[in-house]
Amino acid sequence: MAAIGGCQFFWRIEAFWKWLPKSAYPDPQSRESQLVRRHLASSLVTGDLDKWLRQNPRATAVSFFSSLGMTCKPEGADIRCEHAMAAWFVCSYLRDGKWQPIDYAMRRPGKVRLAIIVANDNRMKSAIAMHQSTDDQRLCPLP
Repeated sequence: MAAIGGCQFFWRIEAFWKWLPKSAYPDPQSRESQLVRRHLASSLVTGDLDKWLRQNPRATAVSFFSSLGMTCKPEGADIRCEHAMAAWFVCSYLRDGKWQPIDYAMRRPGKVRLAIIVANDNRMKSAIAMHQSTDDQRLCPLP
């Protein structure tokens, strides 16, 4: 569903995409081609965070996410770390109960925004990935 865009800090982007593993499933129209989606795997984020904290005893969750270029700010008693990265999206449509053929040539630019909430005790409380258009319009306009 998303393809990596150009970025100055490739290794940082690589870490983020690792947290969004691909899952393939059959195209409902042809059953021969595969559609790919990415979903945030919070267990991968937690694993990387735990590894960082073990290797750096004085480190914090905030220092880990900040080292990846994420912006971290207090949010109540917790801390919210965010990062947005460029991505391309391909839209699929359901019309009259049937999936319409996907036009892979029609890629739409957008962003994937990651938001991770951590507690002061370095525990990750939640992690979400959201997609958004670059022009504040619907990412996939209705046909």
